[in-house]
Amino acid sequence: MDEIRSLAREAINNRLEGTGHEMSRCLIGMWAEPDGVLVLHVNSGGNSIAVTHALWSRFKVDSAPHPEYGVLIWVR
Repeated sequence: MDEIRSLAREAINNRLEGTGHEMSRCLIGMWAEPDGVLVLHVNSGGNSIAVTHALWSRFKVDSAPHPEYGVLIWVR
């Protein structure tokens, strides 16, 4: 989980570099489902693409729009 969190934060930070946006508003949340799948909630499609790209070579990654705001990313 720490490795995934670190990769996700690095991907978003690289995307945000020089924009003035804050990480805390981009990586909204992260939690583990009972079946062990890690879920990341990010604020935009652009950030979800950056995170997915950073993780896809090591993990199985799926994403879908959050019902209210942003994008959910499932990491297996």
